Parts: sequence; structure tokens; C-alpha cells
Amino acid sequence: MSALHQRLSKLEEQLQLNSDNSSQPPASDKPRHQRAKKGKLPNDKQRGGQHGHRGHSRSLVPPAAVSEFQVYKPEHCRHCGAGLSGDDPAPYRWQVTDLPSIMPVVIEHQVHRLRCGGCGQTTRGQLPPQVACSQFGPGVTAVVGMLIGQERLSKRQVQRVLRTVFGMQMAVGSVVARQQEISDSLAEAYQTIQEYVHQAPHRHIDETPWREGWQRAWLWSVAGHPSSDAVSGSGQARCGGGTTTAGDQSRQPQHIQSVHRLQLA
Repeated sequence: MSALHQRLSKLEEQLQLNSDNSSQPPASDKPRHQRAKKGKLPNDKQRGGQHGHRGHSRSLVPPAAVSEFQVYKPEHCRHCGAGLSGDDPAPYRWQVTDLPSIMPVVIEHQVHRLRCGGCGQTTRGQLPPQVACSQFGPGVTAVVGMLIGQERLSKRQVQRVLRTVFGMQMAVGSVVARQQEISDSLAEAYQTIQEYVHQAPHRHIDETPWREGWQRAWLWSVAGHPSSDAVSGSGQARCGGGTTTAGDQSRQPQHIQSVHRLQLA
């Protein structure tokens, strides 16, 4: 009989289980089950701002930075209906901030081919080197670098942001080219930081899994105050985390088959 009572108690407990008191999903609840209201937190505090907390409000932009002013004056007195005129020396100020419609600036460079009146041969003009190197300007390159390096967006996400926010079409390959352009422009700064870190009296080395294409690799971070260096390598050699001195070469990453400029911190 005791075994039957235990089994019955267990079955009754199972019937009382729902998404509120177990790990069952809400879809498994019975039709008449009413979920418990969650108006208060476990410590009996209401949701939202607590009584006595310090509020935060948006500061007004100074008048010199306001793009446009809209003035609203009452025409009649609300008590007697007489006409009103004049200005309020301290009007109530309410500011609405918005973003303008963003359209890309397209500059067309026209190269002419002219025929010589003496010999009859034609000569074509030349684009400036800084123009001929890319179909996108430095502003576009800077935004792509920020979205990839700072905001951690993928190449296709960057492509979507450029299309939806800036109204500009860019192929994924062009996004990669802009990233490479930024990487090349950082070559000198990267070399300076690399030399500084390698000469630092104390260096901190750490590693994390990385991917180069379809291959598994390792990303090594070598830091020395106030700069850091990062290299990635595909190979079997690994280095342990910790602290190393300038003369200790045993914990340096070895057999690095490829080195890339990644992100400087």
C-alpha cells in the first residue's frame, strides 16, 4: 500500500507541473492554466524606477546648435479673451532631435580624349592616383572600418547598413577591399607598436581559437603597457597565457604561417 501511495503522490505532483514551477515550455500548459502575474520582482520591488532614485533627463542643446526654431504664442487671454502680444523673455523650451535623410555624395570624374590637330593622334587625360585607386571615398572607408572593427558587424551586415541607412549599394567584395585598405593604412602604426611591445620589459601573452578561411588557427595577443600586438597563426604550436619577460623566448608563438594586422588596442 505504501508503494501505491508514493506512486499516487508522484503522479499528483506531475499533474501540478506547469511553465511557472518547472522547466516545461508555456505551450505545454493546460488550456485553463493562468500564469502567475509578475508585477513584482523577487525582492518585492516594483519594476521600473525605484522611489528616491536619482533621475536622468536629456539636456537641452544650446541655441547656437539648434537648426530651426518654431515659436508658438497665444493669441488671446485664456481668462478674459483679450488679445495678446509681445515676447516671453524665458519661454518654455522643448527640443526634438531627428536625423536628416542621408544621400551619398557622388562625384563623377570625366576623363577626356582629345585629338591633336597637327599629327591627328589622340591623347587621353589621366585620373589622379588618389582617385583611380578606388570607387569609394575615405568617408565610406571610415564607416566600413568602424562597423567591422568597432561594432563587430559581418560583411553582409555592413552591406545592409550601407544600403538601408546611407542609400548606397556596395558588393561584399568591395566591403572586404575597404577593410584591406584600412589594414594597409595601419601598417606603419602596427610596426611601431610591434617594435614597442617586443622591447617592453614585461609582456603579457594570451591566446584564443581563431579561424583563417576554413582552417582552425590561434590568435595570440602580446600586450605591454600601454600597447598591445595581435598575430594569428595556423599550426600546431601554442603558447600559454601568463606573463613573460623580454628575454624569455620560450613562450613566444612559433611556426606562425601567416600574420595579419587584426585590431590594435
